[in-house]
Amino acid sequence: MSVKGEAIRSGAAMLVIGLVVALIVADQRGDDLPERSQEPTPTVTSPATPDVDPSEPATPDPDRYPVPTPPPGLEDLVCREMQTTTSLRVLSFNTKGGAGGLSDVVEEVRAVDADLVLLQEVDRGLARSGAVDQPDAYAEALGMHAAFSANLRVKGGDYGTLVLSRHEIIQEGRLDLPGAAGTEPRGLQWVTVDVDGRLVRVYNTHLQSVGGEVRRQQARVVAGMLAQEVFPAIVGGDFNATPGSAPISTLGNVLTDSWQAGSGSEVTGRTRKIDYIFVNDHITPVRSRVARSGVSDHHRLWADVEVGPGEQCRARDDRSKGKGKR
Repeated sequence: MSVKGEAIRSGAAMLVIGLVVALIVADQRGDDLPERSQEPTPTVTSPATPDVDPSEPATPDPDRYPVPTPPPGLEDLVCREMQTTTSLRVLSFNTKGGAGGLSDVVEEVRAVDADLVLLQEVDRGLARSGAVDQPDAYAEALGMHAAFSANLRVKGGDYGTLVLSRHEIIQEGRLDLPGAAGTEPRGLQWVTVDVDGRLVRVYNTHLQSVGGEVRRQQARVVAGMLAQEVFPAIVGGDFNATPGSAPISTLGNVLTDSWQAGSGSEVTGRTRKIDYIFVNDHITPVRSRVARSGVSDHHRLWADVEVGPGEQCRARDDRSKGKGKR
């Protein structure tokens, strides 16, 4: 066969494989996910699998929506290619309301070069920080997608948590956490991120700084939510609790602390570790470090993690492993 003919044959094969990859990825992504709102949803929501568009039939008519059937064995080949893991770098950082200067916070975040950034104590429109929209400022300066979740609304502004992502954020919401009278409201922010066709859930929180029992209750709610999570999940934030404490032990029953791959000093607060990045069973910690901060009373905690294969290929692999068993 001529070189030209071989090139045409190879191109056709790649086109077929590309079509199958698109079909599999589209199935994993869930094209019926609602578009992300520009403003945080004011109502309390819990993350779930993407909703089905009620305007579409539950089972599309095959005569109207024919689905191409790939050649035998090709889908298995594509799934084997998708077994490779996806690497992500995650940063959790309590910014102290940007009191050290927004530009300096931006530089400290940029220095870590993270794909996902979980910030706590972020102001939006508050007089104490110059009425600046910090979420927009951070997103623009870093060139990242942003989702803000307000824990406290006062004097025409908001105060809460912020997720920044290099990958598209396609869902967002929050869950109110238990509290006590006279204490600052706390919440569990969540977003769904599309990481190269794989859906990853990212949670960001800031637990109560006073009242051990309240903090334990908040940790139980977070752990209960994550115990039901079906997607690869990352949970980070300022937990105001030290390793081995009741809240961290509760979370450790359903999640893995990325610091199991950590080295060096683990102190993230003034004198102790109170910031964490947890992952569920779909994600593996590879490396974790603490980078000192000159602009906050917290240091920066970051972790490199690997996201396992997509759910469809994982299920296919599980079924194949189960063949022949008695």
